[in-house]
Amino acid sequence: QKLNAPVSGHTRTFSLLFDMNQVFEGYVTQLYREIGLLHGLRVVAQGEGQGEHLLYAHSDLKKGGRRPHLKPDILLRGREFTKNDPPVAVLDTKWKLTALGEESVTDLYQLYAYAGQFGAPQNVLLYPWQGISNGQRIETKNLGFLHQHGLNGQPSTQSVISARLNVNRKLFDPIEREIVKRELFMLFPSRTDGTDERCKLGEAEYHSTESSLSSLP
Repeated sequence: QKLNAPVSGHTRTFSLLFDMNQVFEGYVTQLYREIGLLHGLRVVAQGEGQGEHLLYAHSDLKKGGRRPHLKPDILLRGREFTKNDPPVAVLDTKWKLTALGEESVTDLYQLYAYAGQFGAPQNVLLYPWQGISNGQRIETKNLGFLHQHGLNGQPSTQSVISARLNVNRKLFDPIEREIVKRELFMLFPSRTDGTDERCKLGEAEYHSTESSLSSLP
């Protein structure tokens, strides 16, 4: 993209612009893919054919059309899932500075729409956070619960969480990366059937993973 900015002198250079919404979403998605390989989760990123339609109008059905189409940034599913199984969790990333508890109504409505349509028991808004460089990596706030009927017609309770990832850290560092992955994994503490296991992860394997990371700072 050419920028018509005022210039002086005779030295020519260039500028490089990144869409940080895509960079942040891609970084978090990749971390969850690595988490999924270890813990039996399938990560479906936006645009990978796992969207749902929020509304079905009679006129649209006659024409074979549907509207509008919902595609969360990240869907977490179990490795073995059927078409009618809800995802383990829905996560939507937002590249904007927002204090916990001060999320925009638009962001919340978007997450509520995902929760209602996909039926995931856990739904998270994830924002960046410029915290202390050696401080807490992730902070969270439980925004409450949605009580509604799930895809199978049964009542369901879905949690809605706002979280902030501290980007003022060496996120490229291998050790730091493993710690961030652990904390991202801990955002989703329960599996879809309501048991106390973690996202279809056996307790023994979970504690083994915790032990392997316990020596990290």
